[in-house]
Amino acid sequence: MIAAYSAVHMAVDLACASLMFRCVVGVGGMPYGAIAYNLMAFAMQMPLGLVADRLGRNRQTAAAGCAAVALAFAFSAVPVAAASIAGLGNALFHLGGGLDVLNVSEERLWALGVFVSPGAIGIYYGTMLGRGDVAAFAAFPAVMLAVAAFLALPYRLMANPFPRNAPVSLGGMGSRGAMAAALCLFMVVAVRSYVGLAAEFPWKGLGLWGLALLGAAVLGKAAGGLAADRYGAFRSSVPFLIVAAALLPLSGSAPAGVASMLALNMTMPITLWAMARLMPGAKGFAFGTLTFAIFLGYLPAQLRVTPPANPEWTLAAITLASAAALAYGLRHAMRKAAR
Repeated sequence: MIAAYSAVHMAVDLACASLMFRCVVGVGGMPYGAIAYNLMAFAMQMPLGLVADRLGRNRQTAAAGCAAVALAFAFSAVPVAAASIAGLGNALFHLGGGLDVLNVSEERLWALGVFVSPGAIGIYYGTMLGRGDVAAFAAFPAVMLAVAAFLALPYRLMANPFPRNAPVSLGGMGSRGAMAAALCLFMVVAVRSYVGLAAEFPWKGLGLWGLALLGAAVLGKAAGGLAADRYGAFRSSVPFLIVAAALLPLSGSAPAGVASMLALNMTMPITLWAMARLMPGAKGFAFGTLTFAIFLGYLPAQLRVTPPANPEWTLAAITLASAAALAYGLRHAMRKAAR
């Protein structure tokens, strides 16, 4: 199940990126189309997450997301509409698939790392396809509909029905400590999103360094989950975030820049696991809360709000501050998980 969702994750992001770069970016749909897409794909996951928690039909939610992505291609002549529908489809798939993976993974973080990591591959190659091959672009709606049909198969046709959602409850967020921990995790994800977009890598178009940067994003997310299972969530995230902060001022050098992004991305599955531990009765809402943080981190880059003088040092400083926030949020989540 995790392998299937991971593969579909790559396909969904591939289709969405291809649609955005062929039909929205550079054809009059910017910046409104890009903002609409990210608003629907990331910000809307928070309210939709509570709906998905209560519905408890995660595969069907993921299937509806794939179908919506296919529908978005029918509106390719209307950039903002296409972007909005594709963003909604992306949100629904991530919520449905993310909930099933969270339910089945329990305390094993490797599953979360494997699920989230292929998205970067889809975005990278979807961007390339959106600017190139017309035949591949035309095939995306059919592929998305086929995937939607597969995910919507009745439970009786599945060999191992997926775990059900827990009864919906936000009772775990009643204490000030839990609220503060959730706020800290929210800040960590917003900072990671902003730093990943604001960091400038003048070398990424040279040779194979662009692929190395992609590999850092993909392997970092997967490695974060695997390392957390082996060494613990705290030791596999907070020190690496400090390393990322130390390397950011040196990111004009390709090896240092790649290493900083690898270390930064290792925190992704760990923050997701921690937020889900804080909200065990609302994992979809927890997932959506962190994607809303991604949206907020994205906004300054989209609105072209750049860091002040010495941007690398500014990014390093806020990354270091986020390491302190992660330490607090993780400690609280780990104590709660141990009870």
